[in-house]
Amino acid sequence: MSEDTQTRIQETITAHPVVLYMKGSSDTPQCGFSAQVIQVLNLQGYPYHTVNVLEDEDIREGIKTFSNWPTIPQLYIQSEFVGGCDIVLKLYKTGELKTKLAKALNTETPPNTPNILDLSPEEAQQMIEKYPDAKLLDVRSSEEWDITHLPNAELVDQDKAETLISNCPKTTPLICMCHHGLRSISAAEFFKHHGFETVATVRGGIDAWAETIDSSLKRY
Repeated sequence: MSEDTQTRIQETITAHPVVLYMKGSSDTPQCGFSAQVIQVLNLQGYPYHTVNVLEDEDIREGIKTFSNWPTIPQLYIQSEFVGGCDIVLKLYKTGELKTKLAKALNTETPPNTPNILDLSPEEAQQMIEKYPDAKLLDVRSSEEWDITHLPNAELVDQDKAETLISNCPKTTPLICMCHHGLRSISAAEFFKHHGFETVATVRGGIDAWAETIDSSLKRY
């Protein structure tokens, strides 16, 4: 890596509290891993800066040397390398990502209000108890459902989703759940796009629910 490339990377991560080196942009990610990290960051509501490595070959290769990390995307918070996609998703599941972002931006309240609620299993359970008409939607596969599921959940495939969109009042709170919490973000975005006012996702999915609320659920 040239000295100029190293300087440009250092200046970028110093100038912005949160920086994501990715393939593509936040609006149009060009790889699945970058898209996953963007989904998670958007869900937090904190601002972040992105660098499209596809536009600069020196940065694309240099960032790998800079961090001593072989893959992209790469997330930096307060000039510190946090990790790639797997690590970001792990931090999201535990709630540590939100803590790091809040510290970096020096505020507990996200400057941007996310369209989708990001709930821990405990918060999701409280929401279900508070709103009797709330629906807990399990967006995993039928095979995963057969392994384990919550008794008050509904298994939702594409046909079921279309039925909900057509027949369910848009004021009905929807809480989406998957295995580890990522697929449910996409599902929640889908329902929000179709006009539902209150849509949430369960951080960490049914795996986190089994870990923190109901240990009788089978983990896989």
